[in-house]
Amino acid sequence: MKSALAEVLAGVFATWSILTSEETYRVHGKKDVILEPHPIQLIAIMRLLGADVSESVFTQVPLLGRLFSEANPEGHLVQLGTGEGKSILLGGLAAVLSLLGFE
Repeated sequence: MKSALAEVLAGVFATWSILTSEETYRVHGKKDVILEPHPIQLIAIMRLLGADVSESVFTQVPLLGRLFSEANPEGHLVQLGTGEGKSILLGGLAAVLSLLGFE
């Protein structure tokens, strides 16, 4: 299931990169203008979903199932510094959860 999460994350952020960088890329034609998520954003999403523990969301119900289990208690906290993209993180997390069937 963790590989399924990685694939969904990759798809979400690839789409985000294309949508946010398309115009700038067309103007400049350089790959270095393409926006990418910060590694900490991806790590934070995986942490919030419990991908770092052996008994996590991924073992409860197929395709994430319940978000909070005994091994994955409520109250996860992630700290991001200034400029590390909290809004992008939350948008990406919302997209991932939506694609996985959460409302």
